[in-house]
Amino acid sequence: MPAQKLVKRTSSTDKQIDANRRNARKSKGPVSPSGRAISSQNARKYDLMPFENPKLPAQLTAQYYGHYIPSSKSERRLVDIMVFSDRVRRCCAALEDRIYSQELADTEGRTLAEAAASASRHLLMVHHRRNAAQCAHRNALRQLVAVRVQAA
Repeated sequence: MPAQKLVKRTSSTDKQIDANRRNARKSKGPVSPSGRAISSQNARKYDLMPFENPKLPAQLTAQYYGHYIPSSKSERRLVDIMVFSDRVRRCCAALEDRIYSQELADTEGRTLAEAAASASRHLLMVHHRRNAAQCAHRNALRQLVAVRVQAA
């Protein structure tokens, strides 16, 4: 096995930190509309949930945007909340299925009652998450209707 080279990491000096801050203040990010559109999606690039089909976020977004046709930034934000909450609800359904099948099937070293208690704890956490997503979806839809009524 080859010997590994040890790299000594030094902390930045005050002079380097000041230079970094000065340079950061100069940065304005992308200037062109297409550059801004591309960079605005950076955070979403790998935003997949457990057990989620990689095509689902784009499909749901197209479906919701096609149905609600948001016309302002605030409407787009509310539709995005509905898309995300729908994704969370679907993920929770998949998690519940996995909990039922794995916790109750994997009773190695445990009684069936212990496995059921463990499954119950996990299901309760998922249930709370699903309820929060449903509440967020309802609230976003209610706010979207209110925004549209106010705009009319």
